[in-house]
Amino acid sequence: MEDKKEALLAEHLKVSKTEDKAKARRVEIEAELEKLYGDFDGKSKTFNEEKYKVTIKKNYVQKLDQEKYIAIRPEIPENLRPEKVKFDLDSKGFEWLKENNREIYLKVSDCVTEKQNKSTVSVEKI
Repeated sequence: MEDKKEALLAEHLKVSKTEDKAKARRVEIEAELEKLYGDFDGKSKTFNEEKYKVTIKKNYVQKLDQEKYIAIRPEIPENLRPEKVKFDLDSKGFEWLKENNREIYLKVSDCVTEKQNKSTVSVEKI
């Protein structure tokens, strides 16, 4: 059993290092391809080469300055507000309720589900 663990740990390190190098190289190649193909109007364009189909998608991120927006929000009619309101669980507050206000905790807990995601494994050679 110990030999299997040792082999898996060593292989994990090797594969992770290879993966990191490959990802870094892919990012470099994509940057070069964007220089070659990226001069076009619009957000996406497909180029057909003899043996390849190349699609370049220009990704843009828009971010809302919440403090500024909150200040002007009352001036915008509700049906014209370009916003999404999303409720996220405050885990610390939820745990506080569990310890300090059982009645409210029980009401809220009916709205909360929990599932285990993929575990994170980190291996370092020491």
